[in-house]
Amino acid sequence: MRNGTPVYIIDGYNVILSGGYKNRTGGRKKSRGSGPSAPTEVEAARNRFIAFLGTYVTRKRVDITVVWDGSNTGLPGNETRNGVRSVFSSRGTADDAIIRMVERAKNRRRITVVSDDRKHIISVVRNLGAGTMGTGRFLNLLEGGGGRDGRGGAAAAAAAAGDAGDEKGAAADISVDEWMELFRAR
Repeated sequence: MRNGTPVYIIDGYNVILSGGYKNRTGGRKKSRGSGPSAPTEVEAARNRFIAFLGTYVTRKRVDITVVWDGSNTGLPGNETRNGVRSVFSSRGTADDAIIRMVERAKNRRRITVVSDDRKHIISVVRNLGAGTMGTGRFLNLLEGGGGRDGRGGAAAAAAAAGDAGDEKGAAADISVDEWMELFRAR
C-alpha cells in the first residue's frame, strides 16, 4: 500500500456474483446473488473484474486489493495484475481475511471495504475504523470515473451510508461476542 493513498479492499465473489456486476458486464439480467457458476465462468468473471478494476487504478491514485474465497480451490495465494492485487484466502473466508487485513493496517481510516455482507464484515470493519461501501455504489463509482477526494475511509463510508444501511441497523447486526471483544480491547 502506498502511503496516503485511498485503499479499497473488495470482497471479490460478493461483487462478481451480484446481479449488479453481471448486468454491467454485458451478461443477461439475473437476480441478486446469482452469477457465474461453472469453474471456467467464475475464472473468466474474475479476470474480467480484475481488468475492469485495472482501468480504474490507472486513472486514479488508489490501491485495490480483491480478496477471494480460496480455501480448497487450488488457487494461488496471491497475485498482482493490472495494478490490482488479488488475495485468495488460504484459511477461513474472504470476510475473515479482509478483517485480518484491516486489523493489521496502520491507517484504517484510509481503507474502504467493498461488500454487501452487512451482517458480519461491514459491522466489524466499521468498528475497527475502516469505511464501507456497498457493491452497487462501488460499481457506480468505477463506471463514473469518480474517485476518492482524499478523505479517509470513514468519510467515504458516511457518503455511502445509503448503500450500506443506517448505523442503527449496523449496530444491531454485530454479535454479542463481537461487542464483548470490542469493549475488552479498549
